Amino acid sequence: MKRHCLLAAALIAALSAPAGAQIIASYDAGTAGNPPIAPTPVSQGWTRVDTSGGSITETDVSPDGSTGLNAWNIDDQTSGLGGLVYKTLFTQQQMDAAFTMGWWMSTDMRMIHGATQAVVLHYSTGLLPSDDLYQLYFAVSGNDVIVNASGTGYITCPNGFDGNYHEFAVRKWPLESDAELLYDGVVLGVVGRIPSTSNASPGGMAFGTLAAAGSGSANWNVVGFEIMPPLGTPYCFGDGSGGFCPCGNLGASDAGCANSSGSGSVLAASGTASVSLDDLVLDVSGLLPGQPALLFVGLNAVNNGNGVPFGDGLRCAGGSVVRLGVRIPDANGDASWGPGLQPQGGWQSGDTRRLQCWYRDPGGPCGAGFNLSNGFEISFLP
Repeated sequence: MKRHCLLAAALIAALSAPAGAQIIASYDAGTAGNPPIAPTPVSQGWTRVDTSGGSITETDVSPDGSTGLNAWNIDDQTSGLGGLVYKTLFTQQQMDAAFTMGWWMSTDMRMIHGATQAVVLHYSTGLLPSDDLYQLYFAVSGNDVIVNASGTGYITCPNGFDGNYHEFAVRKWPLESDAELLYDGVVLGVVGRIPSTSNASPGGMAFGTLAAAGSGSANWNVVGFEIMPPLGTPYCFGDGSGGFCPCGNLGASDAGCANSSGSGSVLAASGTASVSLDDLVLDVSGLLPGQPALLFVGLNAVNNGNGVPFGDGLRCAGGSVVRLGVRIPDANGDASWGPGLQPQGGWQSGDTRRLQCWYRDPGGPCGAGFNLSNGFEISFLP
């Protein structure tokens, strides 16, 4: 049985975590014999909240049978007479960063039993209806685990009740409202944002049981929350901060050199830099509607990242260039590439690559008939 880890923990183990990656809450019960017994969540900075009047039991499980893992068990047999959760609070600055950068909440957990709403994992930005709540309730049905995902409904996790530990995660992309449910690394559905309640964490996350209408028991091995690391770094802008645009056609501070539309094109990225997930998407705006655009990737940042004049723009990426495909921009001048770019791009974990978009601009300011976006640098992860 493979032990899943929080995304940031895996990145740190494989490489050094990118600048800005933050694990802001974690519980780790350990593996068999390391430590000899599972630490209490309180000992790792969590606050215990018991509203059951002591009716819910909890205990160390070390090790948990043949799984090779330690766990902290929370067993709720009260069928709606309160709950027992461990909470940790975040600062407003951390929650603002989580919204802007995106976040990942996950647990390696083994269900023991569960009916309807009992075993819970959630993140909230406060207690008011105007605050955000992302909440998962876990139940057992046959050999599966059924997740009641906030704002969405019931999602089946096949073979989630097979006696092994499984990773259940919620991933929310930057600036988005809804999040995604991942089961053992596979996206299964949407976790919607719902108004928060008085039972939620007053700005933070929680795990345990909130027995609204049932009972449940789970062995918790790893729980955590992280703010996603930056995906990459845009560079080589046509605003005069680096290389000079060929005919003084300066663009915006986040774009390439100006084109015939009066502004430059902007290359941005979404998804992650994970090679295994291969969910990277490159979006380019400010292109010419109907004119071909080519995304390419290279090893180097040309001229130390300042670029050199090329056509009506700056060549920012070079060295063993690989073309990633041609797109025809829509009526707004937008085009996208990905996901699924890794096989064509050929990058592996630990590689750093520079991407850029070349595009036709027959009426461009310098007369070359083509231009380029800014560059974008990405260091790829496992």
